[in-house]
Amino acid sequence: MEEDEGSARKLSIYRAARSIKRRENTVYNALRSIYEDSIFVGEISQLWPDLPLLANLRCGLWYSPTFHSTCYFKSTDGHNNNWSFSTSRLNLHVALLAGQKGGCIIVDSTRRGKRFPDSMSKTIPIWTCVLNRCIHNHLNNMRDTAQMDKVSYGQKGGCIIVDSTRRGKRFPDSMSKTIPIWTCVLNRCIHNHLNNMRDTAQMDKESNTSDQHHERTRCVSVDWDCSLHLPLWVSETEKASIESHIEEWTKQLDASGADIASLMTCLKKPLRPLWISQKTVIWLNEVPDHDSWDFTPIVLVSASSSSGVIQHKSTSEYSWNYIPGAGDDEESWARGLSPNLFWTHVYDLINLGPDLCNQKVADMVEKDRVYRAQRGQTAPQVTVKALKLLESSYHFSQEVPLLLGVSNLEINTKSSDEDCAISWLGSTNLAVGTSQVGMLY
Repeated sequence: MEEDEGSARKLSIYRAARSIKRRENTVYNALRSIYEDSIFVGEISQLWPDLPLLANLRCGLWYSPTFHSTCYFKSTDGHNNNWSFSTSRLNLHVALLAGQKGGCIIVDSTRRGKRFPDSMSKTIPIWTCVLNRCIHNHLNNMRDTAQMDKVSYGQKGGCIIVDSTRRGKRFPDSMSKTIPIWTCVLNRCIHNHLNNMRDTAQMDKESNTSDQHHERTRCVSVDWDCSLHLPLWVSETEKASIESHIEEWTKQLDASGADIASLMTCLKKPLRPLWISQKTVIWLNEVPDHDSWDFTPIVLVSASSSSGVIQHKSTSEYSWNYIPGAGDDEESWARGLSPNLFWTHVYDLINLGPDLCNQKVADMVEKDRVYRAQRGQTAPQVTVKALKLLESSYHFSQEVPLLLGVSNLEINTKSSDEDCAISWLGSTNLAVGTSQVGMLY
């Protein structure tokens, strides 16, 4: 009996905590938090304006109005004792883009009270290390092959060809005429090409370029950094465990058929991650140029504050709650709003305040759905799961207007199970669903 009462009490506390969290994680709080964090992201991107800005899907896509591209590094691939290198999510376009531009900036965020999500702490560092190791191996293989070619076919000042004949002649026709014809044709072709390169400066430029290429290839094969670079807060024990898998993951990348040759051509310096959060101290008069580093920087920007708790903030007009990593798990709060739609109407939404934001979002989502439906594009209805409401009528009156944005809704508490779902039709106060969860009046 006492155990049952204790379990009921714990369940009641859990439900109350969930109820409070739902009331604080409103659409306006999330959007306002994202907007505030986007200012920080914009400031960091301006420190290296030549580096392309990428969003790590899906959370990162909320934190800037414009991105050069997207990538997909999963945090689960970096979870402790679950480390992985995914050959189905190679993100080779990120490495190629970084090679072309001299680096790149990746944006992501987390709700977990950490400075960085595991996608940035471990998944991306693992990815850079495996790619560097694979490129290093290929460069060494090329060097060894070139050395063998030099031994087999290198410039020795000439060669000796042996043949014989039964016909009573001193030499077979292959030596009397075939080989002389071959040497003459090759010499004539080389002569014509040399005449086409009469400009001495051009010849010198080509020669210097070739020498530089061979020298760079030689240095790269020796100095290419293959180390695993992790942030300081990852323990040495965990780092050692991850390093024990690197060689295995490198072989998996080799076996995947990935175009490593293109990476070798594009990347002049090895990849290396750098970490920047809102707690990072940067002296603006000492920001190094990305070309000055001896590596290709992958700048990892964690957009949100790492406090891990909801902070109450206010302006001259509104008060609101800051949510770290608000862009995460958009299905639970966005109500069909997309990052693109948000940034198209960002100032309208922010300036409306918390009381009118839900209604404005519903109108925007419905107008966008109708627009796309009229053009034959995919335009699904926005689905909202029925909430597990507390038995107290106080919570019904507090939560429903806040989360659903509909003031004239009478909830049927008996049918508000988790599997029920309703679809609101924009701002019409009409809904369709699989079961009766409410009645409009």
